[in-house]
Amino acid sequence: MKRKHILILGLSVLAFVVLALLCNQIEQSTSSQADTGNRYGAQVVCEKFVKKQLVAPATAKFASPDSAVKLSGDTWRVKGHLDAENRMGALLRLTYTCDVSYQGDDQWSLVDLDVVEP
Repeated sequence: MKRKHILILGLSVLAFVVLALLCNQIEQSTSSQADTGNRYGAQVVCEKFVKKQLVAPATAKFASPDSAVKLSGDTWRVKGHLDAENRMGALLRLTYTCDVSYQGDDQWSLVDLDVVEP
């Protein structure tokens, strides 16, 4: 009877060790994957960069982006349009193309930005 308890205890410890090793392996493989940002993050940061170019950024009303495409590696291109007031208070429809690069840790850098009145 004692032998049976020792065997069960030994198998339980072995199962625990194997499970711990598997969990550690999964965590390492997940954390080693490259973080290149995502479409939503690129859209949000591009809107911030576009607003910095406007005379009246508080008046900016962005439509849903026309596209957000991963160019290569950690670089994204977002295209869209917005309505914003000019210096005279007139509402203009503007289009933008914004290229941003994800730096990691929720940080983005601007690569290129064009804001034009079509």
